[in-house]
Order: sequence, then structure tokens, then C-alpha cells
Amino acid sequence: MKEMYSIRLDPLFQVFLHCLGRQWISGDALSLTVGAFVGELIKSGDFSEGGAKALGRNVLHYLRGERTSSVDNFIGGFE
Repeated sequence: MKEMYSIRLDPLFQVFLHCLGRQWISGDALSLTVGAFVGELIKSGDFSEGGAKALGRNVLHYLRGERTSSVDNFIGGFE
């Protein structure tokens, strides 16, 4: 049975993601960074694998929402 997670992002973290998502950073670089973040959460033992991956999906979803198409078209978006 698949575990379901509801992860709410702290408002301060949302502000950070808003700023990060609007920067001229490639989608690949952001995806790799979020992947490393998820890996560190799992390694720390503070999150289960499923919880850490759910948080990573939430972060990527939020970052995608902040990006403009002109940034994605010029330097690459998320896949």
C-alpha cells in the first residue's frame, strides 16, 4: 500500500522558493538541488523516504509555479 503524505511548506520557506524560482537558474540545476535536498533529509533520519520525496515533489511544484516561460525557454525548464 502506498503511503500518502500531506506536507505543508513553512511560509518562510515559501518566500525563499518564490525568490529562487524567479532566478535565472536552469530547471536541471534546480531539480538536482532538490534531489540532493531529499537525499540529505533521508540520510539525516528526520524524514522517511516517502515523506522526503513528498516534500521534494512539493518544492518542485512550487518552483515550477514561480518560473516564467521566458526563463524556461531560454535556459531550460523542468522535465
